[in-house]
Amino acid sequence: MPDENQLAQTQTQQQTITVNLQNSSDPQLELEIFNQLHSAGRQLGRMSDVLDILLQAMADNPALNTPDASAAIEDFRAIRRDIAQLKRSRSPAHYIAQLESLRQSDAVAFQAVITALRQWLQGLGTRD
Repeated sequence: MPDENQLAQTQTQQQTITVNLQNSSDPQLELEIFNQLHSAGRQLGRMSDVLDILLQAMADNPALNTPDASAAIEDFRAIRRDIAQLKRSRSPAHYIAQLESLRQSDAVAFQAVITALRQWLQGLGTRD
């Protein structure tokens, strides 16, 4: 488990993103969506997944084969690669911190995750 200095360092490196919900017809609902259902990052990630699928399906479209379109598509795909690489590079401390947070906030869900992890880890030992 990370010590207090590690947690403080991690917390000071976080960035805050401000989303102006006042232009929404229902700012409270938007806040609930971000806080309780799907973060902005998750929403952007799903939209990015769909956009990539559409770009692949439309690869032969002449409008996408201009130099400007090709450059924009490559920039988009570079962003996706960078994000995927960062996600793969997460340290074990990140996952331990998430588990600790779950343990403190929802003991039942924590036990379900721990049980599933134990089963998965035991299965690794039996693979060739």
